Amino acid sequence: MRLARCLLLLLAGCAPLARQGWTPAQDPAQLLDQTHRELASLGDLRAAADLTLVQAGRKQHASAALLFRPPDLFRVEVRGPLFVHLFTVLLRGDSLVVGDGEGHWRGGPYSAELAGELLGLDLAGYDLRYALLGLVAPAPLDSLTRPRPGHSLAHLAGAPRRRLWLDTRRGFATLEELLGAEGETLLTRHLGEYRRMGDHYLPGRVELRQGTNALLLEYRAWEPDTGLEPAAFTRGIPLDRLEPLE
Repeated sequence: MRLARCLLLLLAGCAPLARQGWTPAQDPAQLLDQTHRELASLGDLRAAADLTLVQAGRKQHASAALLFRPPDLFRVEVRGPLFVHLFTVLLRGDSLVVGDGEGHWRGGPYSAELAGELLGLDLAGYDLRYALLGLVAPAPLDSLTRPRPGHSLAHLAGAPRRRLWLDTRRGFATLEELLGAEGETLLTRHLGEYRRMGDHYLPGRVELRQGTNALLLEYRAWEPDTGLEPAAFTRGIPLDRLEPLE
């Protein structure tokens, strides 16, 4: 009897996470609203992730330390094997600063195109901050369908146009598609292995795919709402001696 009880507890502990208070009978539009409210309540976020970049059939591995303070402060530092510094990216509103492993720093206007060049993926106009952290960027709901049991498909207005798959059994977004002018898929984001951190639910696995290229982020740790100050984002960056971005 004791062994059976232990096995039941073990299986319960391994069950996929479900959003607290969510029931499959609820309106999926409420789930989208709740996701946006949680993002709006996020004060800041520290995170650490393992990266795998796939290009032309070749894999490259790295690690990343990320800082985010909504709405517009974001820093990611990427290191390769043996903790060798590869590059640092700082976003402050509409400005972008990039530093390489040799200590060269460049700055200029932010663009998703330029940010995508650093990743080897075309972000199709999507904000780098949301793309990497696995957060769903707020946007008006255009329409909502239920293509199969337990799942809803939200069409989001704005640019870029987006399709967002919602797992209404557990209460999470699982797949986002960025669409072109003709409705073609430009980029996909797979979101999974959610964990609860205080009042926030964050995906432990974020995978961006575009053709045969992909970027996988496997998050090892999050620390939400730690009171990050703006100085933490600019530390070590010579803002008064930046070369222009090309």
